[in-house]
Amino acid sequence: MARENKTVLSDKERKKTDQTMADACRDFKQVVGPSFIGYNEDCVKVDDNYVRTFAVNGYPPMVDVGFLDKLYNSNTQRYVTDKEKGDLDTIEYIEPVKDKVAKDTLTIEITKYETQLIQESERGSNKNITWLQDKIWELYEQRKKVEKNYAKIFIVSLFAALYNHDKKMLDKESRKLMSRLDGDQIILTPLFMRDIEGYKTCSPYAVCSLPKFGRNMDTEALADLFPFYNADINHSGGIPVAINKYLQKMIYIDFFNFKLLSNANIFVSGKSGSGKSYFSSLLTNRSILIDAVKTVIIDVEGEFVIPTKNIGGACVKISIGSNCMLNPFDLAVEYELDKDGNSTGVQKIDIKGKVSELISMFGIMRPEYVADGVVHAHIATCLQNLYERFGFTENPDSLYMESRYYDEEKEAYVNHKVKKIMPRLSDAREEFFRYADEFGDPLLFQFAESLSEFAEGGIYDLFDCYTRLDLDEEHLNQEMELTDFPCIDFDLSGVDDENLRPIVMYVVMTWIWTRFIKTDLKTKKRIVCDEAWTMLSSRFKGTDYTAGCLENYARRIRKYNGSLLCITQNFREFANRKEGLAILSNSAVKMFFNHEEEDIAAVEGRFLLTDDEKQFILSSVRGDFLLKIGKETVVAHAQSFAFEDQMLSKEYLTEQGVEE
Repeated sequence: MARENKTVLSDKERKKTDQTMADACRDFKQVVGPSFIGYNEDCVKVDDNYVRTFAVNGYPPMVDVGFLDKLYNSNTQRYVTDKEKGDLDTIEYIEPVKDKVAKDTLTIEITKYETQLIQESERGSNKNITWLQDKIWELYEQRKKVEKNYAKIFIVSLFAALYNHDKKMLDKESRKLMSRLDGDQIILTPLFMRDIEGYKTCSPYAVCSLPKFGRNMDTEALADLFPFYNADINHSGGIPVAINKYLQKMIYIDFFNFKLLSNANIFVSGKSGSGKSYFSSLLTNRSILIDAVKTVIIDVEGEFVIPTKNIGGACVKISIGSNCMLNPFDLAVEYELDKDGNSTGVQKIDIKGKVSELISMFGIMRPEYVADGVVHAHIATCLQNLYERFGFTENPDSLYMESRYYDEEKEAYVNHKVKKIMPRLSDAREEFFRYADEFGDPLLFQFAESLSEFAEGGIYDLFDCYTRLDLDEEHLNQEMELTDFPCIDFDLSGVDDENLRPIVMYVVMTWIWTRFIKTDLKTKKRIVCDEAWTMLSSRFKGTDYTAGCLENYARRIRKYNGSLLCITQNFREFANRKEGLAILSNSAVKMFFNHEEEDIAAVEGRFLLTDDEKQFILSSVRGDFLLKIGKETVVAHAQSFAFEDQMLSKEYLTEQGVEE
């Protein structure tokens, strides 16, 4: 049998060891503890701080998750100087109660209130009868939960300690804190004459020196004590987005860091006047200035025109009679992607993709013809023939032709490449007529005839054109391409014709995809869709196509280092369409401003909102919003700086000498 080795200390050695431990403890207390504690009328003086302690001595009759957030997050006070800066500590003491004791205690409470109810009834006083009845019912429910093991009972004591270097500031902040909580029926009782006990209770001793302030709570009520929102989102290298309302810290998000986020898409929802458009303008400007994110805006209401001009962007107004024109038949070079969505480095002209886009456009113009399978096939063949006749292939070089000009400096003719003329809608219409005549297709002929109002000279001829942009003289002299601008605003506010609107929307959306997104893989890019619900709503014509475009943006834009920002005041339009649900599920960042009651049900059903989240969205003030990123939820406020307010204003535009 192995012999156990034991160390036996002598009495002298043991005393020495005990003294060493005592000295160590004393030294540790000296390090972490205050050097001075003293009384001061209605508070405690701890080193250079004045400390006032409170007990939570009253709770509202009905509580929800996070009802104590105003207490927990009161460290957000800002003072004039650092010397005056204060702090607030809170501490909870939670002691479980044995089930038998809990049931007995609840029975005693029920008996007490039932006796009071009988007395009130006998006196004929109705003042407290309803309250007593509710209290008795609540206690019965609690006891039932304990008996069935659905809940446990706890004794909960909650205390707070307010610190400040200045006694007057302490008094001021004490009154402010008590008043702030009193409005929510949370009663803070200052611990006058018991400040030392209160300070010890709020110190990290884990010993409650004031047990009489305890209150019985079941499991559900206990859960409601814990903070509602206290998340902090701070991505290194991110841009400032908003203020965390509870922590009073700036929220930084790196939208294009795909290690942190699944994609760079953003969904912003809120009723008219909630501040969502103003916030989106702030976010757009910050992304451009700080993160060099090139941006295109589909501006249905014209709300982004002034911010775009103020930041040096280009505004393209699309309407009947406008000097800005987009040719939907334009081709562009794009990068080929492999099956994983990575660039192969090979450039091409996707003629088949362009043909598909144009068929969709004709489907909006004349759905009754394009729906016919034979006509659909003939249109595709005609468009292929059209591009072939103009000399275009998948080879990027086919976009250009050799030309010669006389260089006066060199005194010689110089060869150079110029872009070929693109086909127009009139050219396509002639091809349809020719093909219909050659193959004897009367339906294709009728289709070509029906396009007369969209052809040159028709009432909707704005897309039978060569691309022309009516930019200011300064930009024209610089020979800038539209895609060279940091921001492009497609102002569609002048398009109010029900038949024209969906066509305009589709042409602009396809131009953005082919000419802005797909031609550049390295640059960070964002598409901003204001009033995005109008692209999905069945109230408008052609939304099957625009909804499909928007869904395509959401699903594929990450592969091109892009981001989609959807802004809407009608959440139901997204929740009621499969394309809308796809956009929501492919948006890593979601922001909910104040909503109408009828929209809340759709939001709640989709995102499983808590009662507190629901209530916040319903009651939030202008600029406040609920920020959701993955499992993180933060209450935020759209905070602007003075220079940003200026840049978003009409006055700044005038100061810079830019015409509206």
